[in-house]
Amino acid sequence: MRAFWRVHAVHPRCRLRIIGSGKEEENIRRLVSELKLDPFVDLLGAMDAASIAREMERAHLFCLASETASDGDIEGIPNVLKEAMASGLPVVSTNHAGIPELIEHKRTGYLAPERDDLELANGLEHPERIPSFTKKARKVIEQRFDITKQIKVQERLYDEFIKKTR
Repeated sequence: MRAFWRVHAVHPRCRLRIIGSGKEEENIRRLVSELKLDPFVDLLGAMDAASIAREMERAHLFCLASETASDGDIEGIPNVLKEAMASGLPVVSTNHAGIPELIEHKRTGYLAPERDDLELANGLEHPERIPSFTKKARKVIEQRFDITKQIKVQERLYDEFIKKTR
């Protein structure tokens, strides 16, 4: 939210639409109010897949600011980032858990350190740098996360395993 506040100060016409709900929702609402961003931030709550797809079609940029939880919990490679990249949206995220395996900084997206709102804002504020990332990002998804290719890789691994156990 603080990263958006920084971007909004420079680009007052921009808007933020947040999809999802959870334990941080009240903290987000409080921060939106504290930063006086109420007219510029839409908290959309939980949505079904079709509604999320429609939101992605309308979006100019996708941001997921993940961070390690206080109990050490991390989230791996979020599917929503794969979906955004596959849909052609420029992505901005954090250098968290498995995300750097998916997004190569300044090649297929923009990565900021966890909890660094200044650097996250830098990625959000300059989307004109990002369009060249989208084609490369789509290619990563097609090469590494295509279900047909993944099934073939698994079949090959199973075949190798079976041959070794005979």
